[in-house]
Amino acid sequence: MAFVKIIAVLMLAAVAMLVFWLLYGIIICPVKPGRGERLEAVLRVKGSAPCLENTLRGLMWLRGSGRVDMAIVVVDEGMDEDTRQTVELLCGEGSGVALISKKI
Repeated sequence: MAFVKIIAVLMLAAVAMLVFWLLYGIIICPVKPGRGERLEAVLRVKGSAPCLENTLRGLMWLRGSGRVDMAIVVVDEGMDEDTRQTVELLCGEGSGVALISKKI
């Protein structure tokens, strides 16, 4: 009898974890491109952007986790030198982040 209770509790825990995992995926990335659509994250940066590295790393994590397939593009609209260096480091080989300089 105790064995049946243990199995029931384990099955209930497994179902609860599955539901949590599915809900977590929906909460983290509620946007999924449909058929014929392509998702792109375009960040237009001007001046100093002290939080840009965190933004880019978050987008890279979403893409790397397989939750969303998207291109990440940073458009330089006059960013300062420190911000540009940070973006260039994150645009390394295989990162999938593109830096475009907009002519002003």
